[in-house]
This record gives sequence, C-alpha cells and structure tokens, in this order.
Amino acid sequence: MKIDSIKIKNNKIICSINSKEYTISSDTYAKYYLYPNKEITEDELPNIINDSNLIKAKNYLSQLLSKGSYTTATLKQKLTQKFKLSDDDISALLEPYIESNVIDDYSFALDYIQSKNYLCYGENYLKEKLIQKGINKKIFENNQINDALKFNNQFLDKFALSLVDKNSSLPISKQKQDLFDFLTRRGFNYQDINNSIDKLSFTNGPAFNTLLNKRIKQLVLKLNNKNIPNNQKREALIQKLIYYGYRYEDFSNLINNIFD
Repeated sequence: MKIDSIKIKNNKIICSINSKEYTISSDTYAKYYLYPNKEITEDELPNIINDSNLIKAKNYLSQLLSKGSYTTATLKQKLTQKFKLSDDDISALLEPYIESNVIDDYSFALDYIQSKNYLCYGENYLKEKLIQKGINKKIFENNQINDALKFNNQFLDKFALSLVDKNSSLPISKQKQDLFDFLTRRGFNYQDINNSIDKLSFTNGPAFNTLLNKRIKQLVLKLNNKNIPNNQKREALIQKLIYYGYRYEDFSNLINNIFD
C-alpha cells in the first residue's frame, strides 16, 4: 500500500492511504517521514496509527491535568473513549503523573469531601459520589478519609433545625417524614437522623389550620354523597385524616358537630 495524499485541514494532518483517511500527529508525520506516494507495509500502518494516537493522547492528558484534577479511573475512561489504545499504553501514559502525585486518588477524595464541609452532606452521599468518580472503596478504610466523611455529622442537629418550616401547612408526621427523606438523600445515617428529629419541636401554624379546614370540608362533601350511616361517615372521615398524617388531637374539635 502507499500514501495517496497528505493534506492539512483545520490544523490537522490528514493522511490518505488506500483511499482511507487517517488523522496523524505532526510528531508521527515527522518521525515516519511521510509523504505522498511513499510505500507503507501492512505492519507499518498499525504502528503509525498507534504512535499517532499515543502522542495525541499524551497531549490531551496534559491539557486535562492543566485544567483540573481527576481520578485515575476517570482519566482511563476518557483516554479509552477518545483514543484506541491498549490498557498497557494508557497505564504507561498515566504512570509518570501518578509517580509525581499529579494524579492522586487519595488527595482527590479528601479534597472532594472537604469541599462539602458545612453543606449538609452525609457520609453515604459522599461515598456514593466518590465511587461514581472511580474512587476504589478501599480508600474509605483510611482513617483520615473516614474522619473527613463523618465531619458533617456534628452539624446534623443544626441542619435539621434549619430545615424545619415554622409556617408549614403540613401535618407534623408529614413534616418529620419529609425531613427524614431529605436528610437520607443527603447521605446521613438513619439512626442519626431520627435522633436529630426527636430533638426538634414541630408546631402547627395558621397555614396548617387553613389547609386542615379545607381538607375536612372536601372530605365531608364526598362522604355526604355516600349512602351510609352518619357514624360510618364520621369514622371514614377520621381514618382519612389520619391517613393524610394528621393526629386525632389536631382535628377532634373541628369535627365535633359533623354528621350528628
């Protein structure tokens, strides 16, 4: 086979061989002394392509690391997706940066965890995010990493208090459940969340009473359309309100004269 043509397009060297185009790095172009009509053996072509990919991958890796930090797994994934290189080639590209601690999964994990300090994130959330970024689970066995993961636990009571809506229109049980669900999504442990919620004082404000009265009227209207005894309507009303999260003491006075 031979080189049909060589052209430069958008600052890229494009080499056409047997009517198929290959993008070649400038270093590979010079190293193999490529020119139109030059004969290329079947063994040389894969070497030329691989050599070019290695050079482009090396430059790409340098650019990535100049802009930010990445985990080893993330960099391997980026290089694998962008260039057709073997695992050994990719490992060879990463090795100098790993040896010089430019690529350091431990530092990456610690920096990421500390960036979430005071921001209402718990251990489970942080672990999940780091695993998604390619951090090996074994790193969580490190004492410093483990302590950093638990840093926000000391502020859980404060986080929970700040999330309580003093003017909430929701039943107290619903407020507690919503708070529990939110803190769970933020990665805190169930027992710690429950302990914090137990310390809080929940109140029913004006918005609560307005919504409760509206809900009672809606339920009564529906129940009045049913052909059942009043005592059954009253029991159904109570069960529905409890289902919605209201306590009996929240609504008992409001339904005293209903269905008499």
